[in-house]
Amino acid sequence: MEKTAGLAQRSVSSLTHEELNLFTRFLDEKHGLAFPPERSRALSRAVQSRLQGTRALTAARYHRTLLHNESELQLLVDAATNGLSRFFRNESQLRVLTDVVLPRLIAVRRTATAGAAAAAAAPGGPGPAHAGPLLLWSAGCSTGEEPWTLAMLMKESLPDGLDFSIVATDISLRALAVAERAAYSRRRAEAVPALLRARYFRQTANGYEVVDELRRRVSFRAHNVTTPAPVRNADVVFCRNVLTYLSEPARRTAVEELAAAVAEDGYLFIGNSESLRGCTARFRSVRTPHGRVHQRGLPPRSRMSTMMGCRRNNR
Repeated sequence: MEKTAGLAQRSVSSLTHEELNLFTRFLDEKHGLAFPPERSRALSRAVQSRLQGTRALTAARYHRTLLHNESELQLLVDAATNGLSRFFRNESQLRVLTDVVLPRLIAVRRTATAGAAAAAAAPGGPGPAHAGPLLLWSAGCSTGEEPWTLAMLMKESLPDGLDFSIVATDISLRALAVAERAAYSRRRAEAVPALLRARYFRQTANGYEVVDELRRRVSFRAHNVTTPAPVRNADVVFCRNVLTYLSEPARRTAVEELAAAVAEDGYLFIGNSESLRGCTARFRSVRTPHGRVHQRGLPPRSRMSTMMGCRRNNR
């Protein structure tokens, strides 16, 4: 008994280089997740945690468990992708949304609505018509701070008569559970400006909860960005600091899925250290006073070569 316990303890305390590579390759093959040297400790901690949780005696035995146990694989993914998030993260990009992107989308909606109304008023016209709500996708939403931030900004920015909906997704079921609960500690909610916190949160004994006015406009679902997108014709997609955690083939696939999700002339936000260069020619980079955003549509030089590979960052 003591010998078995000692073996389990040694297995949990550290992983060999070969064992770590085994799990690195496995998660890349299953989900396209990349764990380069700078993130190897995060994966090692996650595997060690699940070794303890499953009482597997060896890393090899735990790997065999993952081959036929999807629930355990999800628990490992949850442990290995414990992303950090906060309200109003990267305010310069949010300024691009509120000061540049939304005014353009609102103007397009008004033009479309006016044209539809004129057509409806004509003899034999098709009848009343109106532009539908704006659709946003928050891909890799983690614990929900991003989609709730976007929901507040949309409520503050859109004119009367124009509504919106947000689809928020993440690969981690644990993170999604927090996001759907929409309850945050006082410390985390402090990042929300006081006026917006008073308007869109209600105070509880343990912190703050998002009000129903926002909740009914945001839906959450599990999703891997390398699989077919859960939306089509989205006006705005946020996928920030997600691509950097994918292997190169997975990044290519994910970017193509993002492109398929964005409406023509719609907008894509990615992380400041991420780049679409070499991944796709379906977006053009738009420079604004607050930073860049990617707009769906061919760039001036129609099709750019993608032979150099999809880059993680543009530094």
